[in-house]
Amino acid sequence: KLTTQHVELARVAQAECDLKPPVLQPRPGLAVAVRWAREGWFRAVIGECTDTSVFVKYVDYGTRDWVGDSMFVKEMPEEWLTLPALAIPVHLDIEAVETDLDVVTGLMMECLLTWEQDMWVKVEQVGEGGKLRGHLVNKVTGDLVYKGLVKEGIIRIM
Repeated sequence: KLTTQHVELARVAQAECDLKPPVLQPRPGLAVAVRWAREGWFRAVIGECTDTSVFVKYVDYGTRDWVGDSMFVKEMPEEWLTLPALAIPVHLDIEAVETDLDVVTGLMMECLLTWEQDMWVKVEQVGEGGKLRGHLVNKVTGDLVYKGLVKEGIIRIM
């Protein structure tokens, strides 16, 4: 039942965002919905504004990004910010071996983008306060999506 409610809420939210006009006067702190490619609308809050773009923090994922197309930024009801996050942080049990963190970050991003449609989170441990630790795995094989980086000595499993 909870899954059905979530799916319905998401459907209604997506449809409502499609109907909203774009934000014409962005300002820091404004609750907005940001369109991300074909994935749909995501909750965000504007952090900074320039004449040509806005810097947003995504509510559900904690990530930040500059958005330059005003058609992809629409006002969102403030009360939507009070809804619980749709993503749960998971600490990956890996450690960088390579000392150049830009290299590690780039290679990890490549792994994530390569497997994004075919990966799951495998929770290894639920810690104090419900904090999760685990790994990203191929949903078909169960292999770590970054097993090549482990094999190459770029990262290691903790």
